[in-house]
Amino acid sequence: MKKESKVLLASGIVFAAICMRSPIGSVGPLVKFIKSDFLLSSSEAGMITTIPLILFALAAPLAGIIAPRYKSSTVVLFCLLLILGGGWIRSYTNTAGLFVGTILLGTGIGTLNVIQLAIIREQFPDQIGLMTGIYTTSMKLFAALGSGLSVSLVFALSSWRNVLSLWSTLSLIAIILWILISRSKLSIQAKPAILPLHVLGRNFRKPKFWLISGFMGSQALIYYCIVAWLPTILATKSSVVETIGLLMFLVEFLSVISGFAAPIFTHRIHNGLPIVIISSACYLSGILIVFLSNWIPLLILGCCLIGTSSGASFSYALLLIGMNGTTHQETAWLSGFSQMIGYIIAAIGPVLLGSIFDATNNWTIPVLILCCTSISMFLIGKKANNLTRSTTT
Repeated sequence: MKKESKVLLASGIVFAAICMRSPIGSVGPLVKFIKSDFLLSSSEAGMITTIPLILFALAAPLAGIIAPRYKSSTVVLFCLLLILGGGWIRSYTNTAGLFVGTILLGTGIGTLNVIQLAIIREQFPDQIGLMTGIYTTSMKLFAALGSGLSVSLVFALSSWRNVLSLWSTLSLIAIILWILISRSKLSIQAKPAILPLHVLGRNFRKPKFWLISGFMGSQALIYYCIVAWLPTILATKSSVVETIGLLMFLVEFLSVISGFAAPIFTHRIHNGLPIVIISSACYLSGILIVFLSNWIPLLILGCCLIGTSSGASFSYALLLIGMNGTTHQETAWLSGFSQMIGYIIAAIGPVLLGSIFDATNNWTIPVLILCCTSISMFLIGKKANNLTRSTTT
């Protein structure tokens, strides 16, 4: 691949990644405005975060059926259009539109979750760690901006609706880049493939693939519960809106740094166990510190630990996918399968925690659930790492 073509493709991947988390990360800080306008309960508000996760899970196998019939660049373009249109519908219509737009947006992001990893695996085979780090960093950086700036932008843009639509409108840049990519001479064959039945049967019997899916699910469940409800928990500690926004920005900003560093570090030492240990311990301790403390310096420390774990665990989950597919097709299948299972697990979180809070008016049980999930993430990640090392060494 020519250098110019590689730069164009990398730019397209990065700007598509930018659109994949900021429309979701911006919901948590704005949830009180959304609840107020639409008179939603906590469990109903949790659905705004849960619906994309359900669509992430459903889009994974559907992408394997639909995407092979079209050029990869065409599929990416269609997904970006879904993000753009879904974001506008979600922002500027009624209650039904709020959920319809969320469904469209979630479908686009869910399909991109699968196909982007396959493109990286095919087009950058010698730079999987670096490109995974860049890809993760792009998502996390704009999730950070979505979490940290959304509340302040409400006052600047006069409405939460304008703020929510802003993050989806960023996809216009990615759309232009992927139009250029589709018109270039780049040959991108990576796409979610339907593997032969005997290969599928063999894959379903591999414990390693189920463990990767479990690790993806446990880290995603914690992260999306944090996105949905950490601002609400922090509001019980501080009444200053700007402080809550800054703490959420800190969570996502630290995840940018750890998300970039984790896959590169793992690739160099050929062992992901340090990342599994650090991310699990940081989640557990960070969640407990935030829940138990009202002192701002400790809240800052807790948010730093949560952010560090968020980026490291997510990028390591993606790296596990990239490292364990023996072919482009199997990597695409593993990406779809692990994200389907993972996001089914994650989708339970925001609604479950919101429902428990509605019933108890207390965050103790939800926090204990997150702590138990952190411990499970460590046990699953350790086993997945051991099996990955045994098959790649």
